[in-house]
Amino acid sequence: MDTTARHDDSPGATAREPAIRTESTHDIRAAAVVAVGLALLGLGLGPLWSAISPRVHLVITAAGPDLAGGSGGFFAGDASFALLGAGVGLLTGVAAWYAGRRWRGPALMTGLLLGSVAGGLVAWQVGRWIGLSSYHSLLHSTDVGRRFVKPVDLRSKAALLPQPFFALAGYLLLAAWVARPDLGRGHHLS
Repeated sequence: MDTTARHDDSPGATAREPAIRTESTHDIRAAAVVAVGLALLGLGLGPLWSAISPRVHLVITAAGPDLAGGSGGFFAGDASFALLGAGVGLLTGVAAWYAGRRWRGPALMTGLLLGSVAGGLVAWQVGRWIGLSSYHSLLHSTDVGRRFVKPVDLRSKAALLPQPFFALAGYLLLAAWVARPDLGRGHHLS
């Protein structure tokens, strides 16, 4: 597609404005679709994280709720979220590279980054809300000896970083293998 303006040098002709590169608007639109899609993916990752994550077990004592076992469940919850995010990030980075061939470039990479951050935040919030209301009612229970589990939650917000990191790492590693300046988009730059 020719995106350069043609100028008529004949007398009385006026110069036209340079043609707008239509790929850029398509690139931005594709990046927005990727970002929104990855944010929506968090709606499914939250329940998955809640289902696979080890839990913190609590018991009601005369002094109130206390840990029934070790505190390792706190770390395990963060670690399972980080590992899930790393796997999803790598898969979505590779998928964005191959599925978004026509829109490869900085815009798609930005959409991948923003969508991965948003998807991680959505997954965290959705996952932590599962079972939260029953947990709050059990916290105020007076049944000494009653055992229950705490819903998953992130104690270290650094667990949100692997998804965008691995998404960009997968995308950029594939970009490093392409020797063409157009990243293999299917058309050549002039």
